[in-house]
Amino acid sequence: LGLTSSGDGPPDRSEDFGDFRLLAPLGGGAMGIVYLAWWTERGMPVALKLMRPGRLFHSDTRRRFDREMQLAALIEHPAICEVYEVGEHDGTPYIAMRLVEGQTLEERIEGGLVPDDAAITKLLREVEKIALALHAAHQKGLVHRDLKPPNIMVTPDDQPVILDFGLARDTKGEHATLTQTGDIFRTPAYMAPEQAELQSGDVGPW
Repeated sequence: LGLTSSGDGPPDRSEDFGDFRLLAPLGGGAMGIVYLAWWTERGMPVALKLMRPGRLFHSDTRRRFDREMQLAALIEHPAICEVYEVGEHDGTPYIAMRLVEGQTLEERIEGGLVPDDAAITKLLREVEKIALALHAAHQKGLVHRDLKPPNIMVTPDDQPVILDFGLARDTKGEHATLTQTGDIFRTPAYMAPEQAELQSGDVGPW
């Protein structure tokens, strides 16, 4: 990203956001923007997701972001992006997460997979790890609902990490009915059949 650092300290300073220094945008969607940030309190880089300023006064968007903050912190699994802290600074909610280095599964697929036995075996092992991580989420009552190659990072040592629980459904807790039947916020090409049929309330682990 063209950032520099000296010794074990943070990269060159950019814009401050509370205890974080925003260094460079990593991506984002309609609801939030994810930045590479330096967490000064802990002296470490993180992925910091901030709610988009233009969405702060949209009550539905704020509720969904707040829900993501609460749900994402419920799961502890090596193949699900770890959430370090959730909070709010100057009226803007944020989620501080593990910075996962590597490339998305989409980028790997678009880069071309060599169709030999070793490559297929490696991919199957990654898919198995993703499935086990989803099972761990389902055990907590959480359904991702937007699982797709761009939402899965693969580290340099071939470990998949699931990102973005912003559209997750909590089948056990107080947020189970936040997204109502008829709402479409997912990616059509990766929807489960019941999602495509607009039966959001029926989407579950099985």
